Amino acid sequence: MSYKKLGNYIKLIDNRNRDLSDAPLLGVSVQKRFITSIANTIGSDMSKYKLIEKNNFVYIADTSRRGDKIGIALLKDFDKAMISQAYTCFKIIDENKLSPDYLMMWFSRPEFDRYARYHSIGSVREVFDWKDMCEVELPIPPIEEQRQIVAQYHSIANKIKVNEQICEKLEATAQALYKHWFVDFEFPYSPLSEGCPQDGVVIGQPYKSSGGKMVWNEELGKEIPEGWEVGKLEDFVLIKNGKSKPIIGGNIPVYGGNGIIEFVNKNNYERLNIIGRVGAYCGSVYYNDSKVWVSDNALAGISKNDTIYLDFLLLKSLNLNSKSEGSSHPLLTQGILNNIQVLKANNNLIYTNFEEIIKKLFEQIKNIIDQNRKIAQLQNLLLSRLAVGEEVGA
Repeated sequence: MSYKKLGNYIKLIDNRNRDLSDAPLLGVSVQKRFITSIANTIGSDMSKYKLIEKNNFVYIADTSRRGDKIGIALLKDFDKAMISQAYTCFKIIDENKLSPDYLMMWFSRPEFDRYARYHSIGSVREVFDWKDMCEVELPIPPIEEQRQIVAQYHSIANKIKVNEQICEKLEATAQALYKHWFVDFEFPYSPLSEGCPQDGVVIGQPYKSSGGKMVWNEELGKEIPEGWEVGKLEDFVLIKNGKSKPIIGGNIPVYGGNGIIEFVNKNNYERLNIIGRVGAYCGSVYYNDSKVWVSDNALAGISKNDTIYLDFLLLKSLNLNSKSEGSSHPLLTQGILNNIQVLKANNNLIYTNFEEIIKKLFEQIKNIIDQNRKIAQLQNLLLSRLAVGEEVGA
């Protein structure tokens, strides 16, 4: 299939917000999607902002300091939106010749990111300008074929999205159960069975609502179950600082407060919670049950009692970002985390029973995440085959 220049199919647009529209103000991320803008617009002349419509494209011409990706997005969720005048906007001249969704698939390819970065020019800052965009070449099959490819791609993307929503609901269920047991104190309780699980079911009635004895705690200023006491987070997890960026290689993912960033081959942990310790992701919590390297902008919370899922929910419930130091640049340290007050139950069976129940939910989450990784591979394969005009399975 022959390649065609994109400039023959697209048109630059520059519609200003002269009527002061109340359209949502958006920005563009390197994940190639629109995000709600956090810019301070107080005192700004909003008439200078640009207005875009559905199926318009927006990209960041300045590619400096954005890693190996170019920020570009296709507006789909709004009929109209407002963006900064710093962005470059364009639309397709004839959507019966080139599908916006097909073109966005092309922009989603890592090969396009490499192309854009390679062709970015500038000494102080590198720019992939409008002329460069028009010089992009790509295969443009008949519109019906484009639509078939797009439909196949969206089917895969929708499956990933549905799976992500299922994971969110499963985690929300786990968090609700944690609150029921350890905040509302409605953990199953029976003096005879001590709440021991039988065939996967914990025996007993909800503690507080069934008349379980509650006592006033001066430190917390509230009632807690009799026999419980105020401890510290260090009683539950061993907090360790991450290490500086290691030598790249191998196949062990690195976590740095905002997810996997690269791979390494030494000095790793396993079965832990990862806590963002500095900056925008300070206080964010993730869990991992395989070997990972924790980078120096995160902390490792290693379970002391092999209750990784309970510890994850505990850490999530503590709103760690609110306990950080610094206003402009929040920071969490080992000392801060270790000394956070945490309620301790008087019977470890409560923890082990909860872990047995909750880990089934997290096993489901893990299975769905593994499934999504495989689906994403299929999605990437479809993107890679755009270059030769093939469909997956063709």
